[in-house]
Amino acid sequence: MRQTYRGRRAVTIENEAIRVTVLEGGGHIAEICDKATGVNPLWTPPWPSIEPEDFDPIAHRGYGAAPAERRLLSALMGHNLCLDFFGGPSPEEEAAGLPAHGEASTAIYQIQHDASSLVMAATFPIAQLDIERQISLNGRTVRIRSASTTSPVSIVRSAGRSTSRSARRSSNAA
Repeated sequence: MRQTYRGRRAVTIENEAIRVTVLEGGGHIAEICDKATGVNPLWTPPWPSIEPEDFDPIAHRGYGAAPAERRLLSALMGHNLCLDFFGGPSPEEEAAGLPAHGEASTAIYQIQHDASSLVMAATFPIAQLDIERQISLNGRTVRIRSASTTSPVSIVRSAGRSTSRSARRSSNAA
């Protein structure tokens, strides 16, 4: 079911035991709620969470020290997928718009769902990756499957410097 969760665009699936809520912005698994106890073990930030596309590095300075950190923390909720890297970006990557932990945390996901399963998909243009996550419920079990693919010209990330494989092959052939 499409809805809002703590002010964010979300999709919820559930069965008699479990409710799972995912966010379209950032693909975060915001909630895995045990319906018998009302407990959600995933972290909810104490500050207001905003949609990734609403982030402004100047207006949202209160979310962290650097723009890349602010971009992530402003949209963070629950489980956060770190893809295509973990940690902060290099200065060059930050200038290109990469947030901490890569594009997965701030990408907009397309979500298809029925009552007890969903498929989320997003493209990360800087990393040149596509991701698909399938989440399904079976009783008290939540199953999450993820798959990523690269585009034909993939990026090699090394010590903050990105070079396309095709460009590297061309320079090595010369």
